[in-house]
Amino acid sequence: MNGLVRDFADLEDGVPLDQFLEALQLLAKTLPEGGRNSMVRARGDDVFGHSIQVSFLRPETSEERARADRYRTATSCKVAA
Repeated sequence: MNGLVRDFADLEDGVPLDQFLEALQLLAKTLPEGGRNSMVRARGDDVFGHSIQVSFLRPETSEERARADRYRTATSCKVAA
């Protein structure tokens, strides 16, 4: 079964509008095949700074799937009653 992974892209805050729109267009064009449920959010605060975060779902890679399977089997041990 192919799962989906939520991935993120951060865009700088405080850039000229044209540059920001170009970055969004480039990101939209380069979303992976099957990338969906894209959302845009303003993140951050005055202490750590601000950014615009784009999140989307993409199919998990075979490497990610193998890692998840390895942890899934490692945590499925039986407990004696």
